[in-house]
Amino acid sequence: MVVKRVDQFVGAMLGVMTGDALGRAGKDHTPEELLERESFGHDMIGGFYTEDTEMTMIVAETLIESGEIEPHDLSQRLGSGVNPMRGHNPGELEVYYRLQQGMDWRDANRVVFEEGSYGVGGSCRAVPIGLYYQHDLNTLVEAAAMAARVTHAHPIGEAGAVTVALAVGLAVQQPTPRDMYDTIQDWLAATGYADFLPYLAPLHDLLESWPSPPQVVEVLGHRLTVQECVPAALYSVLRHPDSFEKAVIFAVNLGGDADTIGAITGGIIGAYHGVKAIPKRWLNRLENEDRGRDAMTELAKRLHAAWQEGKQ
Repeated sequence: MVVKRVDQFVGAMLGVMTGDALGRAGKDHTPEELLERESFGHDMIGGFYTEDTEMTMIVAETLIESGEIEPHDLSQRLGSGVNPMRGHNPGELEVYYRLQQGMDWRDANRVVFEEGSYGVGGSCRAVPIGLYYQHDLNTLVEAAAMAARVTHAHPIGEAGAVTVALAVGLAVQQPTPRDMYDTIQDWLAATGYADFLPYLAPLHDLLESWPSPPQVVEVLGHRLTVQECVPAALYSVLRHPDSFEKAVIFAVNLGGDADTIGAITGGIIGAYHGVKAIPKRWLNRLENEDRGRDAMTELAKRLHAAWQEGKQ
């Protein structure tokens, strides 16, 4: 069944918020600990999202209002728009503080790590880029890399963001799981990000079996780097391509940086199936104040309208 594009935009954006809020309670836990908590992830605890959703919203607003990813503009928005109470790690907050104080992004993105960060912060906010540039994958790759580079200057950090954006852009087209996996690898190889391919290679064998969350973490990891979180999220989608619910539950049960793995998984699988695939019991639990569920829904619709206008 073909899903309407606007439903896919809303599904992807609310998918980020849903996976983020579900995974928040599993953050920093081992998958073994989560397995002991029967049915973890089936019911949402609290419904509050983290920095993953916050940054996703900022990038979407940038695309809607500016029509592109311009690094100085995005750096200003990130510097002034993040809420330290949303769970940003200390390194990210240091970069945002420097941006807020007026430091050029090309200097701020190397304040914490001289060679640039390959943390997952640049990747978890790539979902709107995949939606907005799904009709032009060359521009999608460039925009995702630039959006990550503003704070995560390491090439591997960029590669993780490119992978997420490609997955979302391709998901809108509703490919088979195998085609999605192969196409992502082809684009990474063709655009100078082949160094990321070894981190995706284990997915092939994992998809041939049915490993438990602890076994998956043993192979892929689950810490807050793109090398671990992005493959873990993509695997969760490819393992359960027909079910938003199953993909996200599996993702958050990997533990570690569970909110980020859940957010990325939710964004990709939400783009594939649309908002109707997200269980109502989860949507109803999401926080819904000033920048909550309804605001995200409206933001997704505005992003869709901007995409329609921009691609013509």
